[in-house]
Amino acid sequence: MEYFTDQNNLNKLDNISPDNKNSGPKASVMELFVTSIIRIKKLAQLVVDNPSKFVSYVVFISFLIGVMTFAVPSASRIVSFGGFHNLFKNSMPEFSVSNGNLNADKKFEMKLSNSYIIMDTTKDAFFADDFENTGIYFALGKKNVKMVNYSHNGVRNSYTEIYSFQISEIFPDGFNNDTLVRLIPAFYIMLIISFLMIAFLSAFKYLLLSGLYIIYARSATQFSKLPMTLNNTFQLCFYAQTIAIILVKTNEAIGYVVYPVIASVIGVIITLAVISNAMKPHMPDIDEIINNL
Repeated sequence: MEYFTDQNNLNKLDNISPDNKNSGPKASVMELFVTSIIRIKKLAQLVVDNPSKFVSYVVFISFLIGVMTFAVPSASRIVSFGGFHNLFKNSMPEFSVSNGNLNADKKFEMKLSNSYIIMDTTKDAFFADDFENTGIYFALGKKNVKMVNYSHNGVRNSYTEIYSFQISEIFPDGFNNDTLVRLIPAFYIMLIISFLMIAFLSAFKYLLLSGLYIIYARSATQFSKLPMTLNNTFQLCFYAQTIAIILVKTNEAIGYVVYPVIASVIGVIITLAVISNAMKPHMPDIDEIINNL
């Protein structure tokens, strides 16, 4: 008996043979995002099927954090004072630097996201007792300019001077409102750099937390019916933080309706619950576990 075989047909058979390891359906970053929030039971499978999407997802989440906590609050604040040109020419008091001293006819204070700009030339310099709210301060006195990180948690205060310089070391004589207007492009560049720094630090923070969550997740994934590697487990831990990230950062963006420590604890509990629910459909029953021991 003669058999006719076509090489094209053989190639098709090769493509569906058990030895050919095709990956599962490809998911977009947005599909991974939605799955991490509302289709959690499908999350573990998507992680295994789409390992190459992980870096894109990390970038997406870090930029989302930057938009929520910095870009939107900063943009709304800039719009509220009519742009930098209006701020420097109309909202700020007239000021100038002469003989190494800052001179202004009145005090000025402005909040931008969780940062504050304060100018008070009745003080030579600012010190810890001059601050009340948690945030980063750019504080200008008559003779000194400081950048300060100050936090107040109701029990104790934390005060850190990031830098401190004499006015003459930062601003030349003749520096005034018109000089600031000419520097407006530099302010926008600084905002972009600040946004990128927040995004980078956020990515680093949540990748580090993924390394901690893996201690919990690995106890489940090593018994999973899915072929989950250690790398897959690490990725799952990052995806599982999505709900917690949104809740914690929303709380931060709207001014800490929930105390930060409490919000963080809630975030940890939610993340552990997401990991458990993502792995639950893929876990063997107790008899299978015992038989495999």
